[in-house]
Amino acid sequence: MAIFVTKCRVIVWIAFIVIVYGMSYCWLDLPVALFFKAHGGDFYALAGSVSAVFSPEHWLMLAIVATLAVVVMPRRFQCVRGCVREIAFSIVFAIVIGLLLKYGLARYRPVEFFQHQLYGFHFFSMHHDLNSTPSGHSLAVFAGLTPLVCYWRWTVIPVLLIGVIVMLSRLVHLDHYLSDVWLGAWVGIGSACLIHQYYQSNKVNELR
Repeated sequence: MAIFVTKCRVIVWIAFIVIVYGMSYCWLDLPVALFFKAHGGDFYALAGSVSAVFSPEHWLMLAIVATLAVVVMPRRFQCVRGCVREIAFSIVFAIVIGLLLKYGLARYRPVEFFQHQLYGFHFFSMHHDLNSTPSGHSLAVFAGLTPLVCYWRWTVIPVLLIGVIVMLSRLVHLDHYLSDVWLGAWVGIGSACLIHQYYQSNKVNELR
């Protein structure tokens, strides 16, 4: 599936994401966190299990395996080979961007609000409880699965379903605010789209 990422589109999407993030930060994040704090107890353990299965560390391991698979995979499987390659690079690229945002913004996690009434940004910290945004789980799952949609459109529904489940698990487990998982999802999707366009552009140039 062709994806055309232009400077104008990037600016518009970044503006849209920032506006929605800001609105969620001001009006939705705390109410949603308080709701799951009060009513999410029955699903807390399940959310923790989902988070453990779809952890960024596991996605990084998948990226390593995918890289090795591309090396040994016969060239006749061009479509599958291209998708697997993009999965690997999308995951790594998204996680790098995510870590820069996490450590740079250093947003307080919900636990800091519930225990110390701290809400907002600390800026420039690698402390776990100050690395709430973006959600590493959300960005990793969307970075790892979006390439499937780029190659096979019918996968969009299962990809969205898995992504939403992971996002909900982070909210129920009180590890992130709503805007954190929102931003993480877009970092993952954006990373995958950029990687896809890079390889598709190279393919077009080779054919000229």
